[in-house]
Amino acid sequence: MVELGRVKGLEAATDDGDKTLEVTATTADPEEIEGSQASPAGFDGQPLNDDLAVAVKAPGQGQWVIVGYLDLKNGSGVAQGESRQYSRDADGNIVFSIHLKADGTAEIGGSADTAVGFSTLNTEFEKLKTEIMTNLAAIATGLAAVPYTYVPTALTASLAGAEKATVKLP
Repeated sequence: MVELGRVKGLEAATDDGDKTLEVTATTADPEEIEGSQASPAGFDGQPLNDDLAVAVKAPGQGQWVIVGYLDLKNGSGVAQGESRQYSRDADGNIVFSIHLKADGTAEIGGSADTAVGFSTLNTEFEKLKTEIMTNLAAIATGLAAVPYTYVPTALTASLAGAEKATVKLP
């Protein structure tokens, strides 16, 4: 048996060391149903009150299991073949999303800017430092003819502290 109901309450529970989220929802009958939330391993999330819960009665046990939710406010928001995960504020507005697009790109928190690979950026930065030092040496040579002594010092700027090794790019 499958029922749809509006989420009315949530409670974290522990049973013999197993942690679950118990969901209370009200159906159109109106009947109140209570069930444990089932979600993919590694995924942790909670619905908002008034989200539409999809509940299935476990065969032979008579217990409800909440197998999913419908967010009617934000709609799908994705094209065929795409996936998006998002968080919402108390009013149901999307506040952050990760959108895996069908064209092979990923939008993390929006699409206003693009990512830069650290290795490539660091290589180009080191080239820039070398070019600057070469030009400073040429300036020093030209100043010696004035006569004026100028000895350029090495550039010590580094991007090493900007690397975030836990985020990988192609």
